[in-house]
Amino acid sequence: MFGDSDLPAMFADFGAPVIIAGVTVTGIIDLYTDVYEHGGGPGAVGIEQYVLHIPSAAISAAPSPKDQIEVLDSPNLPPEFEPGIYIVKGFPKRHDPSVLDIELKGPVTA
Repeated sequence: MFGDSDLPAMFADFGAPVIIAGVTVTGIIDLYTDVYEHGGGPGAVGIEQYVLHIPSAAISAAPSPKDQIEVLDSPNLPPEFEPGIYIVKGFPKRHDPSVLDIELKGPVTA
């Protein structure tokens, strides 16, 4: 079982540097798939999106939707993930108050 005291070690081992509102923090990028089913019929649609997990204590205030977050290159990023600037899409339901989950949209292209 993991506790809040384990978060610094977990983020140090598995995290990547991200810049949020000018502050560099360590976050973990996950690929999340949400499945939407048709009511009563066969078939479903799976939508993949990236979720950034950061320790809640790492920033003074949560970003807002449409804010930009820069994900820097790191060997801890998923292989198919492209470092760059992403837009905050939203926030999934919070299961742990010690960790802030941020849905990312992007990367932003010039």
